[in-house]
Amino acid sequence: MLLRDKRLHYSVVRNFWVRLGSYVLVTVITIVNVWPERRSTAFVATLAPVLLGWAVLSFVHAARSKDSRAAEIRNTMVDAGFAAFCSAVHSFDPWPMVAFALPSFTTNLRVGGARRCLLGLALSVAVAGITAWAIGIPPLPPPDALTTVLSIFFLVVMMCAPAVAMRQQDRVVRQRTRALNEALERLEIASQHKSQFLANMSHELRTPLNVIIGFTESLLEEDPREEQADLLNRILRSSRHLLALINDLLDLAKIEAGKMELVLDTVSVQALVEDVVSAVGPQMEKNANRLTVDCAPGLGTIRVDPTRVRQALLNLASNAAKFTENGAITLSAARDGAWITLAVSDTGIGMTAEQTARLFQDFVQADPSTTRKYGGTGLGLAISRRFCRMMGGDILVESEAGKGSTFTIRLPAS
Repeated sequence: MLLRDKRLHYSVVRNFWVRLGSYVLVTVITIVNVWPERRSTAFVATLAPVLLGWAVLSFVHAARSKDSRAAEIRNTMVDAGFAAFCSAVHSFDPWPMVAFALPSFTTNLRVGGARRCLLGLALSVAVAGITAWAIGIPPLPPPDALTTVLSIFFLVVMMCAPAVAMRQQDRVVRQRTRALNEALERLEIASQHKSQFLANMSHELRTPLNVIIGFTESLLEEDPREEQADLLNRILRSSRHLLALINDLLDLAKIEAGKMELVLDTVSVQALVEDVVSAVGPQMEKNANRLTVDCAPGLGTIRVDPTRVRQALLNLASNAAKFTENGAITLSAARDGAWITLAVSDTGIGMTAEQTARLFQDFVQADPSTTRKYGGTGLGLAISRRFCRMMGGDILVESEAGKGSTFTIRLPAS
């Protein structure tokens, strides 16, 4: 049923009842004023179905529109025209005129704002003038008692109706707000349980993999045959890859659960860079990339969690090696005022501005197609940025599609 459609703007249903009641009373007042003088029986017979039909038609129009609020604003413009027309027909009798115009103008003000209210007023003046010119304005008769009583009753109803409607609307808003808060609490509890589970399962998940890696390395040291060595190397690579994925998930879970603790230490910036260079060397050779290291002299030391900084910088260098083929990669370190900057630049595939905007979201990669071609979970950059922010820094990115990217780690120098 259209009246219960939750997708409708709240003003559509409210204005339907206000409009229907208004036009019923307009018809009654018109009959009281016109019928005794038998001025136009045909006019009265025509006006009633037109007004009541418009009340239903306007609601159906708004209910079936893509934007029900915009459709209702257009409907209120028609209401303003009807109010002006009826006021002119009643020879601008003050009580009926105010009774007809008030619902139209208050509805315009509530739904469309002051601008729409002024537009409705201008339209009403124009329609009233045209109607008065077309039918002529007869002398103003003194309002009879019944017309006055009905008009006053009509005004009271129209003044009370918005208050009742707003009260109902507030009740609906409170109910929906309460439901959303309850759903949010359930989601937060579920997220906490998930994070706590993964954080507590750290030992249980890592231990079997470390055993597999240890036994595989021991077998490789015993000089196996070529075919066996190939199989053992595959096991070792897959195990290390799986361990890296588990480490990323556990790190993310610990951060979300508030259990990630940094171990701060004073380390040499030059030594951090050298460690990453030695670790990323094989990946550079795999895609025939040229690695250039540019460390400014006199960088000194920095107080950070060296494991997490090394992890973040290695992630950036590994990504550069993965997304660049037969290109150049530069790893640089410098001091920028109160900051130490560690930058990784490449001449790889690059990214668009849209891809860069969602780059640091959890489980999101710049382009879904890269997952199939290059692999990855979309967690490395998100975790690296969180680590840097926990240490008072950040990771910045500049990229251009087809030309390459530059990722910069900024950390406080002291």
